[in-house]
Amino acid sequence: MNAILNGYLEDWSSGVVDAQPDAWADYEAITVGVGSNNQESTQVKEGVYALRIDVAGLAAADYKGIEQPILARLIKGDSYILSGWVKNALITNGKVQFYVVGAVLGTAYALDSGVANADYTLCSIAFTVPLLETSLSVFCVVKPTAPACSGTAYFDNLIIEARVECNYCEPADIKAHMEVQWTSGGKVDVLLDDLIASASRLIDNELHWPDCHFAAGDLTDQTRYFDTQAGSEMWIPRCISITTFKIDTNGDGTYDQTWTQGTHFVVWPYDQTYFDKIIVKEGASRSFPTGQRRLEIVGKFGGYSVPPQKIKEACVITVARWLKRAQQMYQDTGAIVELGQLTYTKALDPDVQEILRVTARRIVIG
Repeated sequence: MNAILNGYLEDWSSGVVDAQPDAWADYEAITVGVGSNNQESTQVKEGVYALRIDVAGLAAADYKGIEQPILARLIKGDSYILSGWVKNALITNGKVQFYVVGAVLGTAYALDSGVANADYTLCSIAFTVPLLETSLSVFCVVKPTAPACSGTAYFDNLIIEARVECNYCEPADIKAHMEVQWTSGGKVDVLLDDLIASASRLIDNELHWPDCHFAAGDLTDQTRYFDTQAGSEMWIPRCISITTFKIDTNGDGTYDQTWTQGTHFVVWPYDQTYFDKIIVKEGASRSFPTGQRRLEIVGKFGGYSVPPQKIKEACVITVARWLKRAQQMYQDTGAIVELGQLTYTKALDPDVQEILRVTARRIVIG
């Protein structure tokens, strides 16, 4: 769900020239020259309309754009992705900015550049809402870098959506293992986030587990349905928590009986980070019916709430190796001068292979 109201910039009830799209406010400081926000219908990425910001002769301290408060539609402590399509049509003495800013967060730029682009370019940035945040807004701005700033910028399809982390390590873990050039900078963090996500999914695939198996705590609740057999026990996919558990007692498609964990059923294994078996509790007057799609479970499915240390280590090694391979222009061999050896990089790192060898994997038949 998009947390930006009218983020697709399709609604313009207040006008189309020198006006703002619905739910947005004017953001400007103009002492010299002119600037305007306008509805655009020809230079559009998707849909019918986009935003066009025109400026001419702005002073160095001026700016023109739109803004929208967003904190009320976000959850403090959660992570999000700000993304949008932006086109800089030869702005001179200025740059285009697309960002979120908060009293505690500071500024997180998806774009802060004076480089012109002939077509729309997708820009994005990940950010986390601080727990103590008091204000947070999103901005689309043309900002001068010198006097006499002029030109046009276009914006379309602006989105803030929840970021499903499911990453098995953090950028700080990688930086601790890398050289100084990898230890700072927002662009580095964006690169590391992308590589960490890819490495995390590679680990899932190598072990044949569903995505996010080792960080299921990052997932939102899923609703799943199961066929059942008469009795007091039932196997399910690995799960770390159950929010609701309902039975369709007569097969009419209505889940009319709610079971409560600890009262009507217990989960097994008793001593693992996950469970994959439901057992009717002793003394509970309940049993599973026989039939198709008779059980509805809402919960988080996976094996671990947070990644175990060995999975974290496998992710760190994989990302660090990818970075070093990029430094040698993706050659398939590299030299270790001290040992007089060549290393080959087409396969998984041997240390990662060993970690995954001793990690439980899902058996896939067929």
